[in-house]
Amino acid sequence: MAGEGSGLNLDVVAAQASSQSIAGIVEQMRGILRQIESSAQSGMATWGGTAAKSYNTTQTDWSGTAQKLQAALDEIEGKLTTGFKGYAEHDEDIAQAITSSVGHLKL
Repeated sequence: MAGEGSGLNLDVVAAQASSQSIAGIVEQMRGILRQIESSAQSGMATWGGTAAKSYNTTQTDWSGTAQKLQAALDEIEGKLTTGFKGYAEHDEDIAQAITSSVGHLKL
């Protein structure tokens, strides 16, 4: 959120909590994808005939799409976990530098 002409005003703790919450949802989605893939593989192992070939084609297409979704989830999680990593420490370092600079000013 931007402050009134003061630049960026970010609640790092809230942002990190949101990031962790989203990471939890991403992990749940990964689990669901694994369950679907496992069930689909089980179905293919016991099925035969023309319908099985059609199912196999559809399942292969779905698996490719699921891999793209998995890559997107990995990217989301990566950006969230690295986005705020070190931000608080960097912010504190800058605050200390400004505070020490202001302490030397004689007005």
